[in-house]
Amino acid sequence: MTAGAPIAGCDASDPIGLDRVALLDDLPDAVLVTDRSARLIWGNQAAEAMFGRSLEESIGLNCVDMVHPDDLEMALVSLSGMQVERVGLPLELRISTPGGWRQVEMIGSTRGEHLVLVIRDLTDRRRWEVAHDRMALLRSVLQHLTTVAMVLDPSGRVRTTSAAITRLLGIGQRAIEGRHITMMVPGSCRVALGRAVHEALASETGTKVAIDVEAYCSDRSTLPVAISLVNLVDDPTVGGLVVTMSDISRRSQAEREREEASAVLSATLESVADGIVTSDISGLPQLWNQQFLEIWAIPDEVDRRGDLAAMRDHLYSMVDDAAAFEARVAEVQADPDGLSEDTIELVDGRVLERRSRPRYVEGEPVGRVWSFRDVTATRRLQSELARQALHDPLTGLANQVLFRRALQEALAGTAADRNVAAMFVDLDDFKAVNDTLGHSAGDLLLVEVAERLRSVVRQGDTVARLGGDEFVVLLLDLDGDESAIDVARRLMESLIPPVQLPQESVVVGASIGVAIADPTMDADGLLRCADLAMYHAKSSGRNQFRLYTPDMGRDAGRRSSADTRLRGAAARGELVVHYQPIVDTNRDDAIVVMEALVRWNHPDRGLVMPNDFIPYAEASGIIEELGLHVLEVACTHAQEWRDHMGPSAPMVSVNLSPHQLLDEMLPERVAEVIERTGLDPTRLVLEFTEGALMQDPSTVARQIRHVRRSGVHLAIDDFGTGHSSLARLQQFPIDSLKIDRSFVQSVEDRTGSSLVLAIVQLAHTLGMLTVAEGVETPEQQACLDELGSDLSQGFWHHRPIPSEDVLELLVSSHEVATAAAASRLAVGPPLL
Repeated sequence: MTAGAPIAGCDASDPIGLDRVALLDDLPDAVLVTDRSARLIWGNQAAEAMFGRSLEESIGLNCVDMVHPDDLEMALVSLSGMQVERVGLPLELRISTPGGWRQVEMIGSTRGEHLVLVIRDLTDRRRWEVAHDRMALLRSVLQHLTTVAMVLDPSGRVRTTSAAITRLLGIGQRAIEGRHITMMVPGSCRVALGRAVHEALASETGTKVAIDVEAYCSDRSTLPVAISLVNLVDDPTVGGLVVTMSDISRRSQAEREREEASAVLSATLESVADGIVTSDISGLPQLWNQQFLEIWAIPDEVDRRGDLAAMRDHLYSMVDDAAAFEARVAEVQADPDGLSEDTIELVDGRVLERRSRPRYVEGEPVGRVWSFRDVTATRRLQSELARQALHDPLTGLANQVLFRRALQEALAGTAADRNVAAMFVDLDDFKAVNDTLGHSAGDLLLVEVAERLRSVVRQGDTVARLGGDEFVVLLLDLDGDESAIDVARRLMESLIPPVQLPQESVVVGASIGVAIADPTMDADGLLRCADLAMYHAKSSGRNQFRLYTPDMGRDAGRRSSADTRLRGAAARGELVVHYQPIVDTNRDDAIVVMEALVRWNHPDRGLVMPNDFIPYAEASGIIEELGLHVLEVACTHAQEWRDHMGPSAPMVSVNLSPHQLLDEMLPERVAEVIERTGLDPTRLVLEFTEGALMQDPSTVARQIRHVRRSGVHLAIDDFGTGHSSLARLQQFPIDSLKIDRSFVQSVEDRTGSSLVLAIVQLAHTLGMLTVAEGVETPEQQACLDELGSDLSQGFWHHRPIPSEDVLELLVSSHEVATAAAASRLAVGPPLL
């Protein structure tokens, strides 16, 4: 595609259309136009030069593929933000070019269904010098133009002229000599030229008068010329006016081009998000854009007056440390060739990124260009993301990553006489609160428990939530076992007062295991001892604590009894499968997927939830047997729904454990189950967590690609709670992301809403659907609808139900959805 050609996919109403292509092609920065999936539609010549390939070769390429893998995560978040904002925040990242990775600055804006990306190479610091070089070239051309010389008598008539008159105007010398000089110009210029002649004659000897006029050529066309008149009437060798005439047509064209370039530069300065100001060599401001005024909140009257002193005083009043600000400016000004980059904190809490680079004229520094960017939101987001990576989103406590880091550091620096202790805290009967009062009440209980635990320990100690109702505590610098026991007692006492929940007041107890580190223990060993002590406390009657002793290890067989009883539970018919619907709120809450949830119908304990036996199944190696049983039962039920309801029957979703994902026979096992049950593989969804996906990415990727090729859909469960790399995530054939319930519970808050929006936009950018887990209120669902989440699951819609009740629910739900759709005379296609 060449300059001026229409942009593919853009029509006449497109804001980036034919009338602007030529201007974009002339810009020194690379300009890319993409669709909302970041696939290239058009680029200017600077883009071709930067990426080393023609547009014909590049159309349709995904621009995300050019981004360095380490910068891909932020690029995708920024790309998502561009789709909901008119102008996105500038972003620095690395892109691939024929010369290797280049550091660039990218800023994007939306234009209808398209994204416009402007990319600037930050290593090219000579843009200002290029503009000056053009001016130097113009001056050089002007100095070497052919010049006409004439002598006029005092009346203004041409006495003699040089031969250059013929080369300039095509008029012979004799045709000019004897005629008044004003006859050489059109009537519109004669008065001005005559006035210039009289002014020169009235001036002192040697005085020069200059004027620009149009001069006739031999064909009566006109040529812009510059005329200079010098009074040498009193010089006996001349006795008249010496006149020089030169062609200024090129200068006039250059002036027009310079005006156009200035207009482009002005428009560019006003279109960028940065505040720009140029200064001379002494540091005085010369030019600034509107963004500079807005970022610094400079009053309009100061800008209108151009009062530099008032502007300086205003800037100093805005910064948190005026002395440091002034010192830094002076330091940068003292080094005319230096580059500078730092940040400034303002009194209103904002943070600005400041950059300065020199301007050159003919290789000599003549001033500086300063740019200011408000990075407050970016810094806050980075800080929040860093905090979330190390903290539990519900309680704000440290998460497992941060706790292990603190524990390892503590063990590495433990002195012989200063003890370190770890405590496992497991709430008693927490499941009953969730089951009877709902997950929202359970979350409120966990938040209150976290606050009570935090209030008991010292400032240097660490309280963390591992997940569910499990907490751990790290105690430092203990005097001995009694100090740890004292803390355990105080933890127990802190949980005695009832917790007031919206529905009712509840009393929560806890089983606590305490382990004191010895020189032979590493972090995992200490945690195993604390966990074993906690198990002894729970099995001894609950709501008490136990201090680890070596004999507990010898009694560990008691804990494995659960594994022995669990082995063979499927064959005995003790494992049952319940189902919780996933609905499409855009289609009258139509049920599109049923998620299979396993329960253990224990002969003594009754119905046991998966959290109470799945960990034992994984530890004992029977999780593959259990998982395969659930998969076969779920596929059998799904085929029964299909036989009864036809195409309107929902899909079925089954969870895979990390162990199953690493099973080399997984694709064959899934295929065998599908063949035995007769289920169409496109009606099966297999779910797994982020952590399972990342434990051995190459093996897992191979496994799930094999499974996906058969038509089975893949989903990531509890998305947002793990630490998966977005660069890796897009490499997996994932169909949907299930937004973790902790984010859904806070979706009505600004921070929670922003996080859910980021996940939704990320999923849609990667071509995935989103499923919001744990929806418990209509307000939460309304927020999710507004944020564009696709599907929903939670108590607000349906609770888990036994398999024998599913068909009745499906038939009823289908009738309701069909009736509602018929009333609108339109039935939407399934989303999955």
